[in-house]
Amino acid sequence: MRKQLLFFIIFIFFVLMRVVLIAQSSVQLPGGVQYKDTNVDIPYVLNPNADVGLIIKQNIFVRVNVTKKQCFEGEPILVIYKLYTSLQSESSLAKQPEFSGCSVIEMTTNDLTVSKEIIDGKTYKSYIIRKVQLVPLQAGNITLGTAEVENTISFFKTVDDAYNGIPFLVKNITIGNEPLTITVKPLPSEKQPANFRNSIGNFIISAKVAKLIDTANDNNHLEIRIDGAGNFQNIVCPVVSWPASIEHFEADVTESIDKLSFPASGKKIFTIPFTCKKEGAATIPPINFSFFDSDTKQYETVSTDSIFINILPAVTTIDTTKISEEVGNGKYILIVLCIAIVASIILWLTFFKPTKKVVKIAKMKPVESPTIFGKPNAEKLNDLLFIEDEKTFTEAAKALAITLLQTENNAHKITELNALIDACNQRLYAYNLTLTKSAIMGKLEQLITKA
Repeated sequence: MRKQLLFFIIFIFFVLMRVVLIAQSSVQLPGGVQYKDTNVDIPYVLNPNADVGLIIKQNIFVRVNVTKKQCFEGEPILVIYKLYTSLQSESSLAKQPEFSGCSVIEMTTNDLTVSKEIIDGKTYKSYIIRKVQLVPLQAGNITLGTAEVENTISFFKTVDDAYNGIPFLVKNITIGNEPLTITVKPLPSEKQPANFRNSIGNFIISAKVAKLIDTANDNNHLEIRIDGAGNFQNIVCPVVSWPASIEHFEADVTESIDKLSFPASGKKIFTIPFTCKKEGAATIPPINFSFFDSDTKQYETVSTDSIFINILPAVTTIDTTKISEEVGNGKYILIVLCIAIVASIILWLTFFKPTKKVVKIAKMKPVESPTIFGKPNAEKLNDLLFIEDEKTFTEAAKALAITLLQTENNAHKITELNALIDACNQRLYAYNLTLTKSAIMGKLEQLITKA
């Protein structure tokens, strides 16, 4: 019995020692993930004449991968920075890559799991450092920023030393990815629809009203929904050809977009309140939405069905002031009594009320109220003067530009508004502050006041 107990204790001891040794030989990865290397044929067990520098160069590196090296302006690109290694190392991110000339949709998560990839016939462990969607704002070249990783690499004389975590050489190095340039092409001008607003992707459109049977002067609303995948940033409310009998108001915008999918997918909804001014029938004609499909390299236009509204007469309200009622003898007596009381008061005020010294009060000049802009867009422009925060100012300026774009028909103004929206996107997402606040204010004031 004692021998069995002794053998059991020795067995448990060796199991615990193995767990400790494996833990010592684990590799610390970005994000705190650990990977246990059980491979015997490992490159960090050095031969006597091994070239350590060459081994490091061939077995650990950072690479940036993209879905396309050529794209159109406004077309989303998936960019992934990865660390590849087959060495015993502890790594940490020293420098994040920077991006200019494009807006950035972050896709990096805390779930940085290890995967194995084969490159040129060799197996590496790979770790995602950064994952983003980039949306180029204009044609030209975009050079992707460099990600730098600090590494502490351990080398061993024998496999047993590696297994027991006893290095004889430790190297500290910082590595980064090779530069990569993306060529951004302008969108084709041929066959570009007149209602195109720089939307890139693949989308469908639908529309409905809250009440198909409406009442004159009652509240109703039109909902325009755009579903799909691509660049949602440039999607603005489509133009609606409203019947003359309908009065509409400013659209409210909501969106639900999965930014962790590529390309970003979801929906954008425009809710437009309106009122039918008279009874009868009203028809909202098909609503068109145009986009550029980067896969087929063609412009596409999708449309809704026509919407038919039956409008009932307005509900008649009862004016109680016009209701006549019969007046009886008792009512007449009450009227005569009231007249007598009023006459008595007048006589007393005329002959018996003591006189008072009359004080003349100078007439006050009416105070002139300040002139206030009646135009909502002018008020919004004035509000921008009081916003100090750069990001808040740029978001408000962009929103005002989008509002102006939704109702603008002049081709020159549409071009200027699109350029202003792109400039705001650069300030927001690429931190490009070349266009100053005063320049933005001047451009908006020019677009609002120009006939």
